[in-house]
Amino acid sequence: MRFPAIAIASLLVSGEPVLADCKSDLLAVLDPTRSHGPSQQDITTALTKSSPEMAKLLEDTFNDRTIVRSVPPDRIQSTTFRNGVLQAEAITIGALHWDRDAGSPWKARQPRPNLGGPDATNVIAKTLGFTDGTDLLEKTVRSPECLGRGRLEGRTANQFRFEIATPGAPTTAPSMVTKITIWLEPDTSRPIRTVTAMIGPEIETALTINYSYDASIKIEPPTVPN
Repeated sequence: MRFPAIAIASLLVSGEPVLADCKSDLLAVLDPTRSHGPSQQDITTALTKSSPEMAKLLEDTFNDRTIVRSVPPDRIQSTTFRNGVLQAEAITIGALHWDRDAGSPWKARQPRPNLGGPDATNVIAKTLGFTDGTDLLEKTVRSPECLGRGRLEGRTANQFRFEIATPGAPTTAPSMVTKITIWLEPDTSRPIRTVTAMIGPEIETALTINYSYDASIKIEPPTVPN
């Protein structure tokens, strides 16, 4: 059920019909079984509020940038930079995993559960005590807002905002609140950008993911020295 003020705002901003059930619409676009093809995620974090002491302690953490390339169903490559300097790389193909620090040779690691395939969300959900990824979303998504169609850096986008309840945390006055805003391509519902804000009494952070799509992305096993 949507709050009347949000529904009215959506009509005024987007000029489009207000959807009857915002949470159902949101869960549909968050469906963990959806695949959007080969893609790249550009991930950055920012410390948006803290004491000077906390900012100094965490300054390196919030200078990281990670580029994640994925090819369904189960290939992922991540590259991490700090202050623009390469730090580490990793490749996962199914249950196989390789990684290396900058300037070092690739190393094969022990096989691990496949967290890159279509069942990844279900695996994570079950470790948290949920039936599957859909069950996790239904029980943790709160205060959904369907904000309608607008503009994001010159692109038309559908916008949603919602909160995530931390599994196992008390439902009243949690110390940290997670608020997520997503922008989607209107025709495909592919993500354009997500911003995850973690808001606490003394610290606030924002994790931003910008998405792009390229069918030519390939991820292959690296060359590992004998």
